[in-house]
Amino acid sequence: MLGKIEDLARMARVEFVDDIFITIPSERELVKGIAIIARQYRLDVKVVPELYDGLGWNAPIVYVGDFQ
Repeated sequence: MLGKIEDLARMARVEFVDDIFITIPSERELVKGIAIIARQYRLDVKVVPELYDGLGWNAPIVYVGDFQ
């Protein structure tokens, strides 16, 4: 995490951010706000789905940089 949502535009420029990963998709309004800001700055938004009740237990693991 590089900063707060309010810092998104500034941090994207300072840190040369291309992609934003959102890992709290259940907070719809928050996700929508982040996506709107990100798209204004031509940042790609990737939402990591939440998996309930073990639905992801047998799902394959995909590595994205240092994230899994």
